[in-house]
Amino acid sequence: MEYFAKKRKIQKEWVEGIKLRFDNGDSLPISKTEIVDIVANTYDRLVVGQGGVYCAEIESGLIKLKLQKKAKGAYSNASVYNQREYNKNRIAYISERLCNHGGIKQIVLYDEFNRGFILNCQAKCRIDGEFLIAEFVPLYIDAPCQSDKHTILLPEFAKKRISQIALDFENCQGITVYNEEVVDMNL
Repeated sequence: MEYFAKKRKIQKEWVEGIKLRFDNGDSLPISKTEIVDIVANTYDRLVVGQGGVYCAEIESGLIKLKLQKKAKGAYSNASVYNQREYNKNRIAYISERLCNHGGIKQIVLYDEFNRGFILNCQAKCRIDGEFLIAEFVPLYIDAPCQSDKHTILLPEFAKKRISQIALDFENCQGITVYNEEVVDMNL
């Protein structure tokens, strides 16, 4: 069965922070104050990412950053292979990591409710004066990216296929409903 989801227009105004995820498992948080610009055009189809989460993939666009010496608040917890070098000079570490070692595989955009919006991507990075620019490059040749909707082909949702349903609420609380508790469902 084909499922549809409206594409979310990626705008700097609603992005509270970013987490860059790399092919070696590293992750770098970037705060809203460091984001100068962000533009991303996504492919029409959704894919299954880490942990079974459906995510979009970036076809083109860029992120322009003006990095700060110290990360602030929730965006200060980097998980990198060389934490000592990161702590010594955050700007130099991030610039070196992005421009010379590459490997960005995912970007997680966080909104005001700390909801993460996962985007798979591939990027080339460069320094332009005081700015670090990550330009997204296409993942596929001639894959559609012009629609205002994402699509994905999945088996039909049915009670027998569901082991549990996680309900997440805006206040960051949630509950789990197990298969035996579901009387009926029609999605």
